[in-house]
Amino acid sequence: MANKLCKLLLLLICLLCAQQIPTVYLWSNHDISSLELLQVVHRHGDRNPENWFPNDPYLNLTKYWPEGDGQLSKDGKYRMYRLGQTLRREYGSYLGSGFSPREVYARSSAKQRCLESVSLLLAGAYPPNNTLWQWNRSSTESQLGSVWQPIPIDTFIPMDEDRVLRLRANCPAADADQARVLSSDPAVQAFQRERQFLDQLSQFVGTEFKTLNNINDFYDTLSIEFSHNYLWSTHHRWSPEFEKNVLTRLRPFVDLYWDLRFNSTLLQRIRGGPLVDELVKNIRNYQQNRESRKIFVYSTHDTLVDVLMQTLDVYNHLLVPFGSALLIELHRNLSTGANTQHFVRLYYYNETLDDNSSPYLLHLPECDARTDCPLDRFYDLTRQLIPEDWQHECGIHITDDSSSMSYANITLLVLNAVMLMALIVVLIYLFCCSRRRPHYQLLS
Repeated sequence: MANKLCKLLLLLICLLCAQQIPTVYLWSNHDISSLELLQVVHRHGDRNPENWFPNDPYLNLTKYWPEGDGQLSKDGKYRMYRLGQTLRREYGSYLGSGFSPREVYARSSAKQRCLESVSLLLAGAYPPNNTLWQWNRSSTESQLGSVWQPIPIDTFIPMDEDRVLRLRANCPAADADQARVLSSDPAVQAFQRERQFLDQLSQFVGTEFKTLNNINDFYDTLSIEFSHNYLWSTHHRWSPEFEKNVLTRLRPFVDLYWDLRFNSTLLQRIRGGPLVDELVKNIRNYQQNRESRKIFVYSTHDTLVDVLMQTLDVYNHLLVPFGSALLIELHRNLSTGANTQHFVRLYYYNETLDDNSSPYLLHLPECDARTDCPLDRFYDLTRQLIPEDWQHECGIHITDDSSSMSYANITLLVLNAVMLMALIVVLIYLFCCSRRRPHYQLLS
C-alpha cells in the first residue's frame, strides 16, 4: 500500500513539474516570443489528376480515382490535418488555450480541394479543447462536438473572378505577357534539344507536346499516377526502360515552365500583387487596432504560392509540393533602443509530413537580405508590388464602357420620363371629359 502511495505521489510530482517545463518548439531556432500576428498561405493537399490524355490507362475514375477528378485524396486529407496539428504544436504558446474560432480568419479558393484542405487544417489546429466551444450534449451523444468545431471559411464566387487566390481573372495584358515569356528563347531551345524524345512521347501518349504548359500538365498527371504505383508499362503503353527515365527527361521542361511563367514585373504585380495587398492590409489593420484575430489562413494553389514567392523575390526555383505553406510572421522588437517597433519574418515549409524537417527561414533580398525586415521597409518594398488600378494595368477599359452605358441609361431615363408625362396628360384629359355634363340648346 505504501509503495502504491509513493508511486502515485511521484507521478503527481512529475505531472506538476511537467507543467513548469518551458515550451519546446518543434522547429529548431524558431523564436515566437515576440510574435503578434501570423498569416499562413498554403497549397491544398495531395489531389487526383485533373488533366487527362488519350492513351492514359488510368482514365477510369470510378476504378482508380473514386474521390473524383482533381479532388483531394486520402493522403491529401491526412497531410492537411497533420499540417494543422503541426501549426498548433509549434505556435501553441502564441495561439494560447482558448481555441476560439473567433481568433482565426480563413479564406479559400472556391475549388473544392482548397475548401476541404483548409477545413482539415483548421480541424487539426483548432479542436474545441476549451469546453466553451464544445457542442456535444454528453459523452455518448454527438461525440463529434468534443473533438471538432465549425469555423467559417470565406471564399469568392464566381471563382474565376477571384484575384487573390486564383489566377483565372480575365487580364489581357497578363495573358499576352505570359505567352511572351513562355515562348522565349530558353523554351525554344529546350524543345529543339529534346524534339526526338518529345515526338516519341507523343506517340505513346496520343497527344502532341508543343508547349511548356501541356508538358507540365502531363508531368503532373504522370507523377501522381506513379505515386499510386499506377505504371503505364503495366498496360504495355511503353517499356519499363522508357518508364524509368520519362519523369527525369520531362523535369527540365517543368522547371523551366515555372521559372518563366511569372518572370516579369507585370505578371508578378497582376497575379501576385492582390494577395500581397491582402497580407499587407491585415498587418496595417492590426497596427491600427482594427484587427484582433491571431491567425489568417489562405488556402490556394501551387500557382499562387509560386507567384507570391516570385513577387517577394524569395523563390527557390523548385516545384511547390502539396500542402506547402508560406508563413508570414509579424513580430514586435523587444530589444532596448530598437529603431523600429515591428518587423516581418518569413518561413517556407515544404516538407509537411517529415517530423524531422523545419521550415526555411527566408532572406528578403529587397530588405538587404535580412530575415527580420523592419516593418516600414517591408511596406516600402511591397508598395511597388501592388497594382494601383488592376483593371487599367490589365488593359481593361472599364471607364469607356461605363461612360457609354451611362449615356445610354440617361437617354433611356429621359425617354421614360417624357412618356410618363404624356401618359399623365392623357389621363387628366380623359378624366375631365368624363366629368363634363351635356348642355342642350333651346330652339325657338
